[in-house]
Amino acid sequence: MKDKAKTVKRIVLDLLLCAFIMTFLTSAYELYVWAGENMESDRILEELSSEINGGEEPQVIIVPVENTSSEPTDSSETGSGEEGETSSEAASKPTTYEIVYQTLYKDFDGLVARNKDTRGWIKVAGLPKLDYPFVQGKNDTYYLSHDFDKNKSSAGWVYCDNDVNFKKWNPNNMFYGHSRKNGTMFGSLHNCFLKSWYGKTSNHYVFLTTLDDELVFQIVSVYHNTIHSNYANQFFKYREAYADYLETIISRNEIPTIDYGVSPDDLLITLTTCNGGVGTPDRVALHAKLVYSKNDPTLARYRINLPSEND
Repeated sequence: MKDKAKTVKRIVLDLLLCAFIMTFLTSAYELYVWAGENMESDRILEELSSEINGGEEPQVIIVPVENTSSEPTDSSETGSGEEGETSSEAASKPTTYEIVYQTLYKDFDGLVARNKDTRGWIKVAGLPKLDYPFVQGKNDTYYLSHDFDKNKSSAGWVYCDNDVNFKKWNPNNMFYGHSRKNGTMFGSLHNCFLKSWYGKTSNHYVFLTTLDDELVFQIVSVYHNTIHSNYANQFFKYREAYADYLETIISRNEIPTIDYGVSPDDLLITLTTCNGGVGTPDRVALHAKLVYSKNDPTLARYRINLPSEND
């Protein structure tokens, strides 16, 4: 009986050891693949940046011209004026922005030749790793598992929603990227919650170069969220519905130095990524309003003109 018990015990220990070795080898292989995909993504990005920008680091300095109006615009208060305009809308009235020095990505011929899904380049100020050409697939899942060269990769690529139309923009326009642990793709969006980032107001901008314009967006809200909320809505039938959406996302903002206001006339982009492991419903969302267009300084082309429910 003792010999039999020893044999059973030895078999159990051997099985546990085998299980441990298999787990270790599987984890090591997954880590190897993960590191390899990160290196490949970095290599592709380095190639694309070099081709577009001659190897130089892109720089953009944007200076808002001070509002000389004597009327206060305190976006921290709520309420309405005579025409039903909220203080948040009032704070978002057009401001003049001076682009002092600009080196953005202008020539996309090579990128489009390499991948016809190329739609532009996106960069968030103060987040050096969030600086990518973005693509638009035929569906909203393809670039979750394919890189810029359309090779299979769990790193995926940065892409815009299939419903984004750069000739006729939605009120809100969604951009996606994986939350890689090394900060690549949209992984560095988590740094927006660090004082070292949000303490510099010059960081509160997203630079978006499309195939036909150079745009600057001012960040109006950053927060943690879940996929079960309506933060990813892109279409609104009436102005009032869009105004309610904007009020909701502003109320969710977790960044103390961001308080710029937003209006239903404003064009919005939303960057979003996971906040946790694979399959988590938790998300980080960053919303930004358009404040500058190189080709249309008045922003008339981009103004959102939704009908009122009362019209």
